[in-house]
Amino acid sequence: MYKCEFCGKLSKPGEKSYTIIAKKRPKVYHVVYTKLIIKRRPGKGKRKKKIRISKLTKGWEIAKELKVCLDCYNRLKNVAQS
Repeated sequence: MYKCEFCGKLSKPGEKSYTIIAKKRPKVYHVVYTKLIIKRRPGKGKRKKKIRISKLTKGWEIAKELKVCLDCYNRLKNVAQS
Protein backbone atom coordinates (compact mmCIF):
# COMPACT_ATOMS: atom_id res chain seq x y z
CA MET A 1 0.00 0.00 0.00
CA TYR A 2 1.15 3.50 -0.78
CA LYS A 3 -0.24 6.97 -1.15
CA CYS A 4 -0.13 8.59 -4.60
CA GLU A 5 2.02 11.70 -4.35
CA PHE A 6 0.20 13.40 -7.24
CA CYS A 7 -3.52 12.96 -6.42
CA GLY A 8 -3.25 11.78 -2.78
CA LYS A 9 -5.32 8.62 -3.33
CA LEU A 10 -4.55 5.60 -1.12
CA SER A 11 -3.84 2.45 -3.15
CA LYS A 12 -5.19 -1.03 -2.67
CA PRO A 13 -2.93 -3.73 -1.18
CA GLY A 14 -0.78 -5.31 -3.89
CA GLU A 15 -1.40 -2.57 -6.44
CA LYS A 16 1.69 -1.68 -8.49
CA SER A 17 3.27 1.75 -8.05
CA TYR A 18 4.90 3.81 -10.80
CA THR A 19 7.68 6.38 -10.47
CA ILE A 20 7.89 9.68 -12.33
CA ILE A 21 11.04 11.82 -12.37
CA ALA A 22 10.04 15.25 -11.06
CA LYS A 23 13.46 16.95 -10.95
CA LYS A 24 16.91 16.17 -12.26
CA ARG A 25 20.16 18.08 -12.04
CA PRO A 26 23.49 17.97 -13.89
CA LYS A 27 26.24 15.98 -12.22
CA VAL A 28 29.99 15.70 -12.84
CA TYR A 29 31.50 12.32 -12.02
CA HIS A 30 35.20 11.89 -11.25
CA VAL A 31 36.26 8.48 -12.55
CA VAL A 32 39.65 7.08 -11.57
CA TYR A 33 40.76 3.63 -12.65
CA THR A 34 43.95 1.67 -13.22
CA LYS A 35 44.73 0.08 -16.57
CA LEU A 36 47.14 -2.86 -16.65
CA ILE A 37 49.26 -3.26 -19.79
CA ILE A 38 51.12 -6.52 -20.28
CA LYS A 39 53.94 -6.66 -22.86
CA ARG A 40 55.20 -10.07 -23.86
CA ARG A 41 58.88 -10.12 -24.71
CA PRO A 42 60.39 -13.21 -26.34
CA GLY A 43 62.92 -14.85 -24.04
CA LYS A 44 62.49 -12.24 -21.27
CA GLY A 45 58.99 -13.06 -20.04
CA LYS A 46 56.19 -10.59 -19.38
CA ARG A 47 56.45 -6.98 -18.33
CA LYS A 48 53.53 -5.40 -16.52
CA LYS A 49 52.87 -1.70 -16.51
CA LYS A 50 50.12 0.08 -14.54
CA ILE A 51 48.66 3.33 -15.83
CA ARG A 52 46.39 5.44 -13.64
CA ILE A 53 43.67 7.18 -15.65
CA SER A 54 41.36 9.87 -14.31
CA LYS A 55 38.46 11.28 -16.28
CA LEU A 56 35.63 13.74 -15.78
CA THR A 57 32.28 12.61 -17.15
CA LYS A 58 29.00 14.50 -17.19
CA GLY A 59 25.57 13.08 -16.61
CA TRP A 60 22.24 13.62 -14.86
CA GLU A 61 21.27 12.85 -11.27
CA ILE A 62 17.67 12.33 -10.15
CA ALA A 63 16.82 14.93 -7.52
CA LYS A 64 13.17 14.01 -6.87
CA GLU A 65 10.91 11.10 -7.82
CA LEU A 66 7.16 10.83 -7.35
CA LYS A 67 5.42 7.55 -6.57
CA VAL A 68 2.10 7.66 -8.45
CA CYS A 69 -0.86 5.40 -9.24
CA LEU A 70 -1.66 3.99 -12.70
CA ASP A 71 -4.25 6.69 -13.54
CA CYS A 72 -1.89 9.56 -12.72
CA TYR A 73 0.98 7.82 -14.53
CA ASN A 74 -1.05 7.54 -17.74
CA ARG A 75 -2.26 11.13 -17.41
CA LEU A 76 1.27 12.50 -16.91
CA LYS A 77 2.70 10.30 -19.65
CA ASN A 78 0.14 11.61 -22.18
CA VAL A 79 0.87 15.22 -21.20
CA ALA A 80 4.63 14.68 -21.61
CA GLN A 81 4.22 13.15 -25.08
CA SER A 82 2.08 15.96 -26.50
